[in-house]
This record gives sequence, C-alpha cells and structure tokens, in this order.
Amino acid sequence: MAEALGRSIYRARENSQVSGIRITSNLDSLTHQQFVDDTMLYGLSNLGEARAFKQILDSYSMASRQEINPAKSEVFFFNTKLSIQKEICGILNFNLANLPCKYLGLPSDKGSGSSNMWDGVVEKIKSRVAILKGKWLSFAGKATLVKSVLVVVPIYQLSCFNLPQSKKEILNRHLRSFFWQGAEEKKRISLMAWDKICRPKSARGIGIKDIKV
Repeated sequence: MAEALGRSIYRARENSQVSGIRITSNLDSLTHQQFVDDTMLYGLSNLGEARAFKQILDSYSMASRQEINPAKSEVFFFNTKLSIQKEICGILNFNLANLPCKYLGLPSDKGSGSSNMWDGVVEKIKSRVAILKGKWLSFAGKATLVKSVLVVVPIYQLSCFNLPQSKKEILNRHLRSFFWQGAEEKKRISLMAWDKICRPKSARGIGIKDIKV
C-alpha cells in the first residue's frame, strides 16, 4: 500500500498536480520520501498543491483503510506568509511545525560533530540509573542490566552519528557508577579497571560492551 501511495504521488507530478521541489537541474523534482510508515511530502507553498496532496492522501485512506493521524502530522514552511501557512494547515488538517525538530527519533538541527545532540541520550541513561539504583542487586544482576538496558540506549543514535570523546567518558562514568555503587548513595571504590570489565568472559571480563567500541 505504501508503494501504491508513492506511485499516486508520482502520477500527480506527471499530471502537473503537484510540483515537489527541485534539488538539482539534472534530476526530477523531489515529491516524497518514505520510510516504513513514515512519509515526507515536498511541495510548493500554495493552496492548489496542498489540495492535490490532500486528495491523494484521502484516496489512499479509502483504498487501504488506514487513517492518517493528524496529531502526528506536521507541516514545515520556508519563506511563506503566515496567512498561507494557516490555510494550507487547514486544508491538510496537519499541525504547523517549526525547526529544529526530531525525525525518526534523531535531532535534525545538529551536525554529526555536535556534542549537545547527545545530551538527551545522557539524560536517558541517568534517569534509568536513578530508577535502578533503588533496587538491591547482585553484581551479576547489575551486569545484566548494564548489558541489556543501559548500554543499548545510545545504539540507535550511534548508527547515524559519531559519539564525541567527552560524551563517551560521561556515559561510561554513569555505567561504572551504577555497576560498582548500585543501590548505595555513597561512592564505592572500583575494584577493577573498566576496560577489564568490558573484556569478554573468555578473557576474564564480564562482557559488558564498551560504548567507545
């Protein structure tokens, strides 16, 4: 059905119902991008184009019996009068949105070398550590939680962006603190270097994945 939606948009472009946006002169205009159930539409900021997209989406909904969620649908404008923005949002029944934003859970306003984009990941780990610290756990239990819960938090963002060295140290510090300190409020001495903890069990480690790696 998603493929059918894409073909409907291509047909609308061929029939000059939608224009899309032209990135380079030697390529066709860009009208949409699709990723699983997420679709991004590109078009000119005029009422005719908005109505054409609305008609395509309505036809898709009728054919597929899938409903578009207006609460999760947004429109981004560039160099467009506010009155036109409101009319287009009214036609599509989508929310007016502003940049920066997140797309597929990742920030769209930061460069790959930005350190601030990792603040959200650090806060997620800190919040989970705060919850888990309230429970009395053995070293085996804490190792399991570190490996299965805490270390996996940054993996999705790491698939797209490099993690700065400063953030690597901060994240590893929270993991070390949870592993050694556990439920106690006072700090405990680390009995083994973290790089040894992260070695595989065959090398006398615990097998925790080092975030640096």
